Parts: sequence; structure tokens; C-alpha cells
Amino acid sequence: MDCAQTRLVGKTRVAIPPLALGATGLGNVFRAISDEQAHDVVTAALDGGIGLFDVAPVYGFGLAERRVGEALRGVARERFAVSTKVGYRTVPLGPGEAPSQVWIDAPPMKTVFDFSYDFAMRSLEESLNRLGLDRIELVAIHDPDEAQGFQPPSGRTPAQVYREVMNGTYRALNSLREQGVIDGIGIGINQADLLMDYASDGEFDFFMLAGRYTLLENEILHTLLPVCSERRISFMAGAPFNSGILSSGASSGATYHYMPPPPEIAAKVARMEAICADFGISLRAAALQFPLRHPAVAASVPGPRTVAQVNDNVAAMNETIEEGFWDALRAERLIAPACP
Repeated sequence: MDCAQTRLVGKTRVAIPPLALGATGLGNVFRAISDEQAHDVVTAALDGGIGLFDVAPVYGFGLAERRVGEALRGVARERFAVSTKVGYRTVPLGPGEAPSQVWIDAPPMKTVFDFSYDFAMRSLEESLNRLGLDRIELVAIHDPDEAQGFQPPSGRTPAQVYREVMNGTYRALNSLREQGVIDGIGIGINQADLLMDYASDGEFDFFMLAGRYTLLENEILHTLLPVCSERRISFMAGAPFNSGILSSGASSGATYHYMPPPPEIAAKVARMEAICADFGISLRAAALQFPLRHPAVAASVPGPRTVAQVNDNVAAMNETIEEGFWDALRAERLIAPACP
């Protein structure tokens, strides 16, 4: 796949290469890394031609934004774009409250949802300060699905959250887009169904969905992706490895959505690995390149936390995959027959 061939994000003028970097790992998700390691990851990504860095204030309670900003300091601005998110407000831990079990060795903070107009404006300003930048190209509304009571429960009804998002955060970001302060508005989410309503009621440039259009997850092929194509909303394929199994293979310790894979998933991945071997390609290459075959998809967004992982991802994007490989997956119903 031609990694130098950029793709426009939605109706914006922001052009990005097809491989991006998700910064959850740089925020110490589930495991801590050093500032030096994070700096080296960003540098390796730039050297490999990666041109979009996806961050969020909640990733390590500001840690990922700070680390990415420090690593990008002095880099020519035309070499990269940044996407961040708004929706989580961080507040100090109360007396006796335990530190996060998700963001390891992060500042002693916790989060509450805030989709108000004023907080969206303030959150973006805070992100600019942590990143040390005077401009952020893309801004997403973060996890409105979580605020509807998936986890953690908030007491809000889906209708209440939807009104808060559209009347607060969306209105703020749309104003900033109209003023030219930001280029594009998106939603970063884990539940695909909710995006159908947002696509109907707002003018969005991109949707970032984690682990929902991968070699193992094709359900949105006939629902969300056609809407994205029709409305010129770019799809960002977050977590293309489904948390690990599509890079490691069906080996001991592999994870699927951060849990041990069910037997049927492990068997499916093992068969995919065998077909990859027949065609002389890596499973990692198939996983990264699969989403990008759909015309609505602008980027695959894995979350490497080591230089070796960055380099492996770049090498996998440069592998040539014969069309017969995809035919073989479709023939065995390992991916949906209609997958491009």
C-alpha cells in the first residue's frame, strides 16, 4: 500500500497518510512507559511517515498530550496533524480515592463527563497548552456512549446526553470550525449505532471508532460506512488489532478487546494466519491494510508504545498484498463477502 498517498479528512483540507498513531499507550494505558520511550515512539513515527497523532486529555490525564507535544517541538508543522478530543473533565482525586487502574503512574486525577459549550472551549485551550501548539486540526467529541450509561454509569438518559452533546460540545466546535480555528469535527466512540443519529443531525468530518471495522469485526459495512461515504465523513479505524490478537496472532496471552479471546475467535485468527503464510504476508499487514480498502476509511490508527511496534507497523503498511488474499478470506467467510 502506498503510505505516501494522503487522504483528505471529510470535507476539510487536512490530508493525512493512511497510517496514524493513537496515543493511548503514551498515556500509560494499563502499563507505564517513560517520557524518553514516548519521545522515541513519536520520533520513530515521524521518521516512518506517520502524519496524524491522535491524543485526548483523558489519556493519562494529560500525560499523552504533554508527551506528544514535547516530542513534536521544533518539528516543521507541515509534517504532522493532531487530533484531540473534548468531553472528559479531569478533577483531583478526593481523600481516600484510589488512583486509576487504567492510566498507570498518571497524575492523581479522575474524570467526569462535561459536554457543555463553555467546557469544550476551555478543554481545547488546555489541550493546546499541554501540546505546546497554536493549532489543532481535528477535534472529536469523546465517548458520548460512555456517558449514556455503558460505563461508568452517569445517571443520564441517552436522550439527555444527546441533547447535551449537540447543544453544547457540537455547537462550540462548529463555531470554532466556522471561524477557522479548527479544521474538522469528529466523534471518538466505541459504539457504532449511536453514530447514525449524529451523522443525521450534525455536520461531521470524521468518526473514530475503536475495534469495530477490523478483520474480525465487519458489522458496520452495511450500516455506518455507507452513511460515511454518502455524507463525506471520514472513518478512522481505531484499534485495528482488536487490542492485540490481530498483531500477535492466536498465541498464548493474545487479547481480544482486552480479554482472552473466545475459542471461535482464536480459531478464526489461526486460520487467517495460515492464509497469510500461504500468501507470504504478515497478519499485521492484513489487519492494518484491511480497513483502508474501503473508500470511506481515511486511516488505520493503532496505538504503539515502543519503537519496535512503530517500525513493525510501518513495515506492515509497505507489504504488498495480492488481491487473491482477500478473495481467499471472503471464500472462507472469514470476512464478510461484501468487504472490499
